[in-house]
Amino acid sequence: MVRKVTSAPGRGGPDFQPPPPPGNQKRARRIRTALVTLAVLVVAAIGVTSYLFAFRGQPGSPASPLALCRGSTPRFQIFRNNGACVGVTDGSYVFNPSLAPIERAIASENASVRGQRTYATVALLTAMTASATSDVSLARIKDELAGAYAAQLAANGGDLSEDRPPIQLVLANEGTSQELAYGQVTGLLTKMRMPPVNLRAVIGMGVSVEQTVLGAKVLSKAGIPMIGSVTTADQLDWSNITGLARVVPDVSDEITALHGYFAAHGGLGPAVLIADSNTSDLYTSDLMKDFTAAFGQDLTSQPQAFGPGSGEGTEMRLISSSVCPLTGTPPTVLYAGRESALPTLISNLQGAANCGGKQITVVTGGDAVALPASQTTNQPREGHVSVIFSDIANPNPKAVLPQVQKIFADSPAGTASLTDPWTIATYNAMTAASIAITDAASGSSPVPLLGTVLGVIPLLNQRQEVPGATGPFSIGTDGNVINPDVPILKLTDGSETLLSP
Repeated sequence: MVRKVTSAPGRGGPDFQPPPPPGNQKRARRIRTALVTLAVLVVAAIGVTSYLFAFRGQPGSPASPLALCRGSTPRFQIFRNNGACVGVTDGSYVFNPSLAPIERAIASENASVRGQRTYATVALLTAMTASATSDVSLARIKDELAGAYAAQLAANGGDLSEDRPPIQLVLANEGTSQELAYGQVTGLLTKMRMPPVNLRAVIGMGVSVEQTVLGAKVLSKAGIPMIGSVTTADQLDWSNITGLARVVPDVSDEITALHGYFAAHGGLGPAVLIADSNTSDLYTSDLMKDFTAAFGQDLTSQPQAFGPGSGEGTEMRLISSSVCPLTGTPPTVLYAGRESALPTLISNLQGAANCGGKQITVVTGGDAVALPASQTTNQPREGHVSVIFSDIANPNPKAVLPQVQKIFADSPAGTASLTDPWTIATYNAMTAASIAITDAASGSSPVPLLGTVLGVIPLLNQRQEVPGATGPFSIGTDGNVINPDVPILKLTDGSETLLSP
């Protein structure tokens, strides 16, 4: 039999703790102090471990802690990767002196935004480090920043206190066009979802390489909406990576437009395909695939492959020497490669012995927009090379709406950047992200949930069109632009001509 024990209040009942002897009180205080200190250290260690895990747990991240660059802050981390300083900044860290004016303007607008009670953040994720072998030049980087900043100003308007979340724009530099720091930088971005930063969308997304896919999958797993600015590879859309939309035509759209143009002008005729052998470059791989699908019946030989690196010049010379026949008209050259290698191809075609005095047409995709028209200037007794290419946006600055032109005119970049389709594309991506955030917000919750923003983006069509730089556009449920305009341009004898539309 168990006997129930009862006791009077304060007299040795089950909850009663007798006071420690006087000699033990100091020791008890020391023990309590030590335990509190240990608890603080444990919490701090957990925080540091979680912070480092954001980088060390991502693909492509280093096995050792980040080497922070001078000027890095606790709020925005800048670190060394392959000899360059990369990471996330609000514009206060300048990645290159030529970017200083536009970055300072972004930093100033962000400071005003952070002065509000709540705000949302959009990150421009792209390569912001240029190198001799990079496919993205400093001029292009500057134009991307100019487009994003102009759209930030348009979204915020003059009164940041209006009933909508003001937008902070942060710059996420993942290195050169190889995007070698994608793992660490996307890890940083996933940690910015919570207040006060409230990251609600990522735009830009770099260029169409394998690292872009890997980085997009990290952000997709974290539930972060993404809108590609110049990502044209066919597989970089919502149907392949949940949450990934874009504001430009894909490679398939570009080649379809080129096929339509040639079909309306007598056909392409005999052709040879010259292709980059780098399979990790999704843009060039898709060019080769889509060229073959659209113009396979015109190809007169197997594709001629060249590889990036020290042997590229020799390979281009050998390939070019076989393009032009001893007599007769040369075939059209379908070029599935980056603009960075295109001048080498053109130079070799111009100098090839059998090409002297003959007209050679090179057909390629939207990356050729960076090719200076002067590359096609004719020289006596040389091959006369013309380049026909599809573009991702209307290249005419006069097509930009007057109110948008004014925003650019008042910004550090000025209106000169409006000649670059990358400027227009980045403006449109930032605008789409801002519209999605505003539409997802409500009066009771000015900063919407990530999932709500994610659900709005595929609905930016019909009456919810995005007010782009040159006019409204729509995003479909697969994340692609609905019925995109694909301009066709021609570079010949040092000048540029718009062929269609």
